[in-house]
Amino acid sequence: AGAGGYPISVNSRIPVIIDSDGGIDDSAALWWMTSCGLFEIVAITVVYGNVPLRQAANNIVATVRAAGLHGVPVALGAESSLAAKPIKDHATHIHGDSGLGDRRIDEQGFSYNMETASDLIVRLCNERPGEIAELGSGPATNIALALKQDSDLASKIMDMTYMGGT
Repeated sequence: AGAGGYPISVNSRIPVIIDSDGGIDDSAALWWMTSCGLFEIVAITVVYGNVPLRQAANNIVATVRAAGLHGVPVALGAESSLAAKPIKDHATHIHGDSGLGDRRIDEQGFSYNMETASDLIVRLCNERPGEIAELGSGPATNIALALKQDSDLASKIMDMTYMGGT
């Protein structure tokens, strides 16, 4: 069995949308997922969290490029929480100022998907109902917005796994 107990054959991969806030842990997980052969990365959505949204997106794009992953849409999502503002805005005390230690990751001239993260999640899950898993490693704001947008979305997602902190 593969991730989440799903049966994995040699020729099949689990289709996933990765929702990330661009920290060190997210980049390590994304790198592993691009190389292990178990996942079809359908899209990556970016949310604020460890660092501000634009920095998180730059970190994800840098990781995607370094891993040699091409043709996967990267969509920008929520810049802040839907609820009360957290005590600490970002986890720079853990992930460094850039989210990847203290390495400076600047804008890389990458054009992001024109859809918002929530629009992309809704569209892809409607195109492939029951086939795509949602894998989150940051605040669940993008998926919350997608669920608010499409009240039937939960029945169209194969599985949802989130690694969350506070």
